[in-house]
Amino acid sequence: MIPDGFLRAIVESPSDNTPRLIFADWLEEHGGQERCDFIRIQIRLDEIRPGPDEYAKASRMLTRYNKGAPIPLKANTPAVLLVREAILLQQFALAQDWPQIPERFIQWEWTRGFVSGISLLANDWLYRGPQLVQTHPLERVTLTDLTPEEKNHHMDFRWGFDWEKLNLFRDGHFNEMFHLGWQTEQMALDCQIRCCLAWARAKAGLPALPFAIKPG
Repeated sequence: MIPDGFLRAIVESPSDNTPRLIFADWLEEHGGQERCDFIRIQIRLDEIRPGPDEYAKASRMLTRYNKGAPIPLKANTPAVLLVREAILLQQFALAQDWPQIPERFIQWEWTRGFVSGISLLANDWLYRGPQLVQTHPLERVTLTDLTPEEKNHHMDFRWGFDWEKLNLFRDGHFNEMFHLGWQTEQMALDCQIRCCLAWARAKAGLPALPFAIKPG
């Protein structure tokens, strides 16, 4: 488990690496070297942004590693960092002291040592969103049953459920989703992220993120 003080600092400022690195230092001093390494490696990878060639090289190295062949894991190259990241996820992501995501959720993404993106049904976000933003520094949310479709040369949302029954979308944080059109699909999805996180963080008593909207 992550001590409350560290976790609170991390979820309050998801874009800030400083609380994550402070937690990594604490882990190193308290027998959590693997989790410490994972946080530091992912932060470094986020900084250097490896290209396709490095990912391809890492994939070949990981295949050799999984077959028992020795590889230079102490090197600090982008490809080796990618291999170490994959190995640590394989070995430790399901450990009891790592943050857990309920199995029913569709997909999640690790960034800079923590779960930062999640895909799930709108109903699940309604009932679990405020809890999830308190335990994970989420920066991206995708509601898989609420997808944008083009209407009259703008983007609008198609409802894959009876949204009238969801009080979630009656909250003022979601006004932007209903009152605006978008020129691209990505703009519509970015709006969904802003609304979902603004709503959940407000419910959880967390500070608004820089892009979070205010209730309309």
